[in-house]
Amino acid sequence: MKKFLLTTTMMMASIAMFAQTARVQVIHNCADAIADSVDVYLDGTLIQDNFAFRTATPFIDAPAATPITLGVAPKNSMSVADTIYSLTATLDSTKTYIIVANGIVSMSGYTPAPAFRLSIFDMGREAASMSGNTDVLVMHGSTDAPTVDVRNNADNSVLVDDAMFGDFSADYLELPTSDYVLNITDASGMTSVAKYSAPLQTLNLAGGALVVLASGFLNPSNNSNGPAFSLYAATAAGGALVQLPTFTSINNVASNDLSFSVWPSPAVDVLNINGKFDNEVNVIIYNVTGKPVIEQNGFSGNSLDVSSLTGGIYFIRVDHDGQVGTQRFIKN
Repeated sequence: MKKFLLTTTMMMASIAMFAQTARVQVIHNCADAIADSVDVYLDGTLIQDNFAFRTATPFIDAPAATPITLGVAPKNSMSVADTIYSLTATLDSTKTYIIVANGIVSMSGYTPAPAFRLSIFDMGREAASMSGNTDVLVMHGSTDAPTVDVRNNADNSVLVDDAMFGDFSADYLELPTSDYVLNITDASGMTSVAKYSAPLQTLNLAGGALVVLASGFLNPSNNSNGPAFSLYAATAAGGALVQLPTFTSINNVASNDLSFSVWPSPAVDVLNINGKFDNEVNVIIYNVTGKPVIEQNGFSGNSLDVSSLTGGIYFIRVDHDGQVGTQRFIKN
């Protein structure tokens, strides 16, 4: 983190001489092993040293109203002469930019291998446009993933239609801050590729804006055993991207035969269970992927220690005399 802040300071110092500036965030999403981290040059000056894969800068001021050249070089480069890619552009001081590094650098070992590029979105946001919302920009950055739709799993509504590699969504999704499940399907909408939890409310993202990226490879074995496909989110603050957890249906967990309640939600250290149980019960807590994280057979108390859980959404299942009940709760 110290090095990250230092290079960001170097970047800001290098542009201080410019009268007009535009707001810019840069996201490293190139999954090629050669580019696991890169050096970034601005007009020949090193501004980001060893910028890591699946990392984002915060929004910074960049020179506007005059042509600038961004160069990308392998990590530990000696000078701008080592750049493997450069882009010259003139930024508009009235716009906010999201710049994403994507594609493949290597000449072999990757199938398919679209060329490395910097993809630019010029309608970026640092905050939600409305209070109580979270604004989400979606970017398809997985080189071997097909054209996909992004759907709201709750009602199957299409959030992003026919996204191809290198595409941004047409605009931000202005979503009421809640916890969602995103269903990634093929372009027909008939086949689900994967489902991911997007817990905007649990992560306290009200009022924020973020970029969700398809990242990595669907078939790592065809791509030098590179990082596997998943969805990652970049916040306006930058830093390491946040992985969205894979969602697995918990239909086999849920049941309403047994009535009980739990509190508080959000819980911190203790979750209280209130039900008419005349003897011991079996308790299992599942995370959003359907994986058991706490199991207690023969539980006879009213309070369950949940201090070991990380923050997120959970489901508690109680088995009592052949009846089963499930409740949802949030852990802070």
